[in-house]
Amino acid sequence: MTGTDLLLHGFAGSGASWDPVIQAATDGRGRPNAPDLPGHRGEPVPDGEGVAELASRLAATYGPAETLAGYSMGGRIALRMALDHPESVGRLVLVSTGPGIADDSERASRARDDEELAAAIARMTPGQVADRWLATPLFAGDPPEVQARAREQIEASDPAGLAAALRAFGPGWMEPLWPRLGGLAVPVTVVVGERDLRYREIGERMVQAVPDGELAVIAGAGHALPREAPAALARVIGS
Repeated sequence: MTGTDLLLHGFAGSGASWDPVIQAATDGRGRPNAPDLPGHRGEPVPDGEGVAELASRLAATYGPAETLAGYSMGGRIALRMALDHPESVGRLVLVSTGPGIADDSERASRARDDEELAAAIARMTPGQVADRWLATPLFAGDPPEVQARAREQIEASDPAGLAAALRAFGPGWMEPLWPRLGGLAVPVTVVVGERDLRYREIGERMVQAVPDGELAVIAGAGHALPREAPAALARVIGS
């Protein structure tokens, strides 16, 4: 990794979520940028900011990025950045993520569900947020040490901030980007865990839709690749 790379974390994480991946990349070419995204670790969510607006702000602040990598929520933001500001991205790595929800009714249902979750999170303690989030099917099967790392990250953020981030950047509210994948002007690597069946299917569809794409499947891993398989993920990002 290089000092011009940009790494975007997932929901309820932080820039520090990437530390195991950065530490595993021993090429010594400089620490990449890994900012805390709005709603996380005290970073406020600006009024009216959604995925598109945040992508533009990141492009202006950190572009051009030699490699732009995003995990989960961060992957959706990274994808929007590459589509709207191709001059700011040399290569795109999308980790355990997708282009949003194409079906209108399914997207509306997800928005309702996420609004209920955001309202609940805002009333919780950080520990209760961690309990709720880590019990979801995406993470319930993670090894105990992986869950412990996730809990530390979640508890570093204020629940009200996480609720605001979910409302601003959740897939129920973002414009689906499936129709735009054919316009990606940069090489794309989609990374998924072998056990993450839902995102493996999404990843396969994405790779078929982009002009210059490849799929990397990390053996034995689930959704939380930066925590569960940092060395393998570092190799993919650095390749």
